[in-house]
Amino acid sequence: MWRWMCAVAMLSSALAGEVRAQQTSGDIEVSNPAGGRKTVSPDWQKINAQPLGSRGNPIRADGPAGESSYMQRLRCANGGVSEIRRIGPAGTGPYTTPIDSYEIECDGDVFSMYLDRNHPGYVERRAPRRFTIRNP
Repeated sequence: MWRWMCAVAMLSSALAGEVRAQQTSGDIEVSNPAGGRKTVSPDWQKINAQPLGSRGNPIRADGPAGESSYMQRLRCANGGVSEIRRIGPAGTGPYTTPIDSYEIECDGDVFSMYLDRNHPGYVERRAPRRFTIRNP
């Protein structure tokens, strides 16, 4: 019975698009735009105070392929596929690395979203508010 209840709870969370825990401490390794990698100490409290996908809390991804993969898994709140347009570079984000700007259209509403492709091995499993995400 316990296993069944856990399975139902996990499925409910996945279907509801539940936001998983955010990182709250520790250093991370990022790709250095000049080449190689560097270790940074993000201000997690400041980052997590911002909505996921905002300029202050961009979605982390592993390179252009990770960024593309994330956007392909992103769905509008109604489960539909959104129209996605890459706007271009948007300056430096809170991880001291360049971020990219996107516009996502869902049911006539247009949302801005920011991604940071400089996080080797990282796969974001959370979706910004008003969106859902399919598992990789």
